Amino acid sequence: MMEIGYEKYYDFFTVDQFVAVAEPISVAADESGPHCHSSQTCKGEEDSASTIRSVPEARDVVQNTKLVVGLHPDEAAGEIVAFAKLVKEKTGRVLPFAVVPCCVHAKTFPKRKLKNGKLVRQVQDLVQWLVELYGEGASTCTLDFEGQNVCVYCLP
Repeated sequence: MMEIGYEKYYDFFTVDQFVAVAEPISVAADESGPHCHSSQTCKGEEDSASTIRSVPEARDVVQNTKLVVGLHPDEAAGEIVAFAKLVKEKTGRVLPFAVVPCCVHAKTFPKRKLKNGKLVRQVQDLVQWLVELYGEGASTCTLDFEGQNVCVYCLP
């Protein structure tokens, strides 16, 4: 299994959780066939149309993704931005995304820090952290509804 150094972005992410995306767009991808992990259906188990079981299938999903959106995605906010960043780094393609974070989940992610060293503890910190995570090209806007309404986005 290849190693992927995403620890600098978030502390809970594992290779097993990201293998369906990271392996197919990595130069070191293994073309040998199915990769089964605890979150996936393997040969002999019940089939699912949403299950990705091979590197070519995963590559097809990544290459055909046109937009990723997360409206109050809870813990997935960071993964959405990291996925878009990874696609940009590995393929040179800007994958548009829009994330409207709602919850910080500071207990789940106690080591998230802004570039200035401040811990991410409030929604405005999370918004800044998401912008910093993606880097150049990420922007924010305020949507016209009540509640958590700041959107972090990137357009090509």
